[in-house]
Amino acid sequence: RFLYERPANGLGPDTHPPRILLLYGSLRERSYSRLAVEEAARILRYFGAETRIFDPHDLPLPDRIGNDDHPAIRELREHSMWSEGQVWCSPERHGQVTGVMKTQIDHLPLNMGGMRPTQGRTLAVMQVSGGSQSFNAVNTLRLLGRWMRMFTIPNQSSVAKAYQEFDESGRMKPSSYYDRIVDVMEELVRFTILTRPHAAQLVDRYSERKDAGKPIDASVDLSAITSLAVGLAILAVSSSLPLYLFGWVILGVGMGAGLYDAAFASLAKIYGSDARSAITAVTLWGGFASTACWPLSALLVEH
Repeated sequence: RFLYERPANGLGPDTHPPRILLLYGSLRERSYSRLAVEEAARILRYFGAETRIFDPHDLPLPDRIGNDDHPAIRELREHSMWSEGQVWCSPERHGQVTGVMKTQIDHLPLNMGGMRPTQGRTLAVMQVSGGSQSFNAVNTLRLLGRWMRMFTIPNQSSVAKAYQEFDESGRMKPSSYYDRIVDVMEELVRFTILTRPHAAQLVDRYSERKDAGKPIDASVDLSAITSLAVGLAILAVSSSLPLYLFGWVILGVGMGAGLYDAAFASLAKIYGSDARSAITAVTLWGGFASTACWPLSALLVEH
């Protein structure tokens, strides 16, 4: 009754469902952090997101396996690379996150063969407590999220006396704690849709460009715009076929440097192997623009 099915409408391109990875921090058979994560995943799917929950049971301790050559480590990193946003939920143990929770985060490197499994992703943090409400675990998760170069959303969830908040089937009972998880997931979807088209640009760093020896060539950036502008100007004033064709040559140079190629490269960098649908959408809209503008141009020339 009070829920938006698509809370992020209008905040960014709706090319595909937001991809959310959820991590929990307990191996107990009745793990309340897992139950909270499962409830969060249901809410996210209602909002149109695609979710994956990582099972940490087989995850070894950091540095125990040579070269991190373990199927659980690879699975966790693949999930993180796939994700556009994440949810971390830990029990509070001795005033801190659990070792299980920290182990999962420790297995996510900042840099992995030139790829960054956490950088630029959104993050929502949650915790469950056996006693009164506390915020020690979520505060630590926020610190870790910042260290992992993630965009941690403002809202958060802390469920006190978690053993009272779930029924026998593992579903969360109606309460203000449940309402807060809905709030957090709604906000996570919004921030994910809002930031994902700009994630690569938002985390682009001067120091990393400098270390990698990749200077910005402003003349190349401006040359594409200049070529397009000059080509259009030539078309506008052309009075002969050679000049008209020359204008199109200049436009072709500008389009190659500043339109489809650059757009497809950016989409591939943002979405990785899942960029196909976004590239298809750009191509279809580009084709539609040509379909509409060519007859319109002919009409204008004729009249």
